[in-house]
Amino acid sequence: MSSASTCVDVLMSIYRPEKDFFEQQLRSIAKQKSDASLRLIVRNDDPSDIDREQQIRDCIDGVPLKYIHGSQNLGYVKSFEELVRQANSEYIFLSDQDDVWLPNRVEETLSTFREENSVLCICDRSIIDQDNNVICESYRHAHSSEAEVNWNSGDDITVRAASSCYGIGMALAIRTDVAKKLVPFPSHTAHDLWLTLGASELGRCSFIDKPLVQYRRHGSNVSGAMTHITCKEDWYRIRVASRVETAKAFKALFPDSAHAATIWEFAQARSTKSVRKLYKLRNCSPTIARYEILLRFCPDWAFRLALRLLAARRK
Repeated sequence: MSSASTCVDVLMSIYRPEKDFFEQQLRSIAKQKSDASLRLIVRNDDPSDIDREQQIRDCIDGVPLKYIHGSQNLGYVKSFEELVRQANSEYIFLSDQDDVWLPNRVEETLSTFREENSVLCICDRSIIDQDNNVICESYRHAHSSEAEVNWNSGDDITVRAASSCYGIGMALAIRTDVAKKLVPFPSHTAHDLWLTLGASELGRCSFIDKPLVQYRRHGSNVSGAMTHITCKEDWYRIRVASRVETAKAFKALFPDSAHAATIWEFAQARSTKSVRKLYKLRNCSPTIARYEILLRFCPDWAFRLALRLLAARRK
């Protein structure tokens, strides 16, 4: 099957995007060097933003657009869920509102889908600053110790993908029929983590070892694992509890999965702070297991101090 006979829906949820970054993202989608039939579906998650549609049309050079003005603020997870419901193409590509696609993103990803019979494709990414300067050519190769970006096509990532995001949204493409099987999205789980986790249970996932997108790092979008974390209790309440709910949702959707029991057991080990079980199940996520075993013995005052030092270092 050639790209000329392939339909692609690009899904974008927006909320008060910065004008220049937003327009660069839109133009990079419109400039894709592919014969595939592209359609852009945008959902505006800000009910008060009433003048956005024309700006989008002015930037996409005739690419078909379906614009949805949200009547309520759903948050990004449920906003992307609604976008998946609207898709009717063969493939879905996710897009953020402030990044950049390289011109060959769609074509190279579709080639991987066809050649590897994949249900989901993740590509590498470079990192740019607010002035479009490349500050990291390849996130994958610059972070060789991070398992989340160093898996290979065909790997069984399901168990680990239940604890960490193995497919960041701005680099994610998925077969539409597979994405629809994963609706509704659990409200406590990021949409990209859920799609990657579910797709890995349903079929082959591919990693394209080439940066096809540019992630923009700027002041208003810098976040990390410690966002909203001020003490040990925050970590367990925000980070651990949400992954317990992810495990519960996975078990409910895939009750016969060979992975479900292990995913649930690891989530419970994290929730109960069991050092013995965390060590026993460390292969589910070596980094998390190591961190939470150490956290179990770390005084809260020391944890708070480490957070302050980390915050100061980032300034």
